Amino acid sequence: VAVGAGFGGESSLAFTLAAARQILAHYGPRHAPGVIVRGLRVERVIPPPARGMHYLAHLGVTPVLRGEGIGRALIDELVRRGVQAGRRRMVLDVATSNPRAQALYERLGFEVTGERVSSLANAQGVVPGHRRMERVVV
Repeated sequence: VAVGAGFGGESSLAFTLAAARQILAHYGPRHAPGVIVRGLRVERVIPPPARGMHYLAHLGVTPVLRGEGIGRALIDELVRRGVQAGRRRMVLDVATSNPRAQALYERLGFEVTGERVSSLANAQGVVPGHRRMERVVV
C-alpha cells in the first residue's frame, strides 16, 4: 500500500559506508569505483541529511490508492517517530518532476528551502532535479 523511511542525519555516514561495502561486494573492485562515483554525483542533487535532521525518504503510495489520505498518514507517523526520537527538524527531498507530492508536503507544513538542478542522465535513466523541503515541529 505505502512505503517510507525516517532516520536521523547522524546515520548518514554509516549508511554511506554500508552502501560502499555492498557496491564493492556486488560489482567487484574493477567496476565498484565507477558505481561509487555515480552515487556521489547523485548526492550533489540529493544530499544526505545533516546531524539533527529527521529525514523522510523513499516515500510512496501505490498509484490506485493515491489521494486517499495514506500518504498523509504515513508522513504523520514518520514525523511522530522523529519527534519521539528528539528531533524537531523534518526534512525531505522531492523531485521537481513530482508536483503532486510537493503539494502534499506543502499542505503538511513543509516549505522549500533549496533546489538543485540535475543534468544526470545515461542509458539507464535520468535523475531529475530535486527540492529540499523542511518543517520544524514545535
